[in-house]
Amino acid sequence: MLSAQGAHVETGNYVQVIFISAICAAVALPLYYYRHRIVNSLKARSAPKGSSGSYEERLDRDKVDS
Repeated sequence: MLSAQGAHVETGNYVQVIFISAICAAVALPLYYYRHRIVNSLKARSAPKGSSGSYEERLDRDKVDS
């Protein structure tokens, strides 16, 4: 994206630079805002079947059991 913006700035196409910047912001801001939900859902998907609780909770239980 930065290469495209730089090329358009060099040629003087400032409208396209603004357009590219708006697209980047439209994609990046929701991802940044919902990053905790995204990370938690990815962690939940990668958890083994039948496990209960988060990874940290399982580690704590394992420490208590041993």
